Amino acid sequence: MRKKLLAMICMSLFLVAGFSAFAQITINETHVGEEVFIPQFPGISITGADVSSVSRYDHTIVVDVDGTSIEQDVYVHKASVSIKWSVSGGRESMYPFTAEVSALVKAVQYGWEGGTREVMVTEPRSFTTCFSGEASTIGKTKLPPVELMCAQITSRNSMLFGFAFHFWPIGERPFAGTVYTEEDNGTWYTGRAAYETYVLPDDAFDKNPEQRKDALLLKYFEVFEKINDEEYQGAINKLEKDIRAKMDGSVDGNPKNDWVTDTDAQERLCTLIDAATGNLREIT
Repeated sequence: MRKKLLAMICMSLFLVAGFSAFAQITINETHVGEEVFIPQFPGISITGADVSSVSRYDHTIVVDVDGTSIEQDVYVHKASVSIKWSVSGGRESMYPFTAEVSALVKAVQYGWEGGTREVMVTEPRSFTTCFSGEASTIGKTKLPPVELMCAQITSRNSMLFGFAFHFWPIGERPFAGTVYTEEDNGTWYTGRAAYETYVLPDDAFDKNPEQRKDALLLKYFEVFEKINDEEYQGAINKLEKDIRAKMDGSVDGNPKNDWVTDTDAQERLCTLIDAATGNLREIT
């Protein structure tokens, strides 16, 4: 029963992400079915950011003020934002992929070279992506400071497969925004949460890990059915009240009714479920 459920969940997850793969199973050269191979996605995280600015004398101009020639010094002000991020893990087949890095910067009076930087990722390693702006003033005028509001990384390999989102200076969290439709994203995050639940070790549960996993997989499958039937509020309720509530004691819930008790697993799963419900709420 669980294998069938897992296969259906993985289909929903990886067809949205564009990475489903199958292999025929044969016994004595007789085709007996297919097996779903679950790819391991690279992990993407934003590890930090730096904001800096510098002012320097550039040149002198002569201006006419009421018939009098006056020399004025022109200063150039440069500001830069560096986003530090890293890629880890993932199967070799997931590389290379393109990471789109963008930053939302409050840079009053600067001509900011914002937008998005595309970075080709060929292997797991650390990266630094820079954005900059420049302004000129007559006299050594102090400009308002540059502020980094947030940074975002979207990773794709033929299709989308991951996010990282960074609110400065709060920290890193997955992004629940729309890249495809809200329904696509809700399905993707639900499927990812289901897979993460399936691969949890036995000691991540309070008791009866096999039964707990089976029950949770059934609940995830009900969410998929509700999304497919466009019962989005029902899917949200199922995710929040019947799944998340059983794994949120160390996050923001009641630990007395938790099935999943490992704190790292709780944080990871609740983040994924929150991303799913956040997208589904955009539809309702």
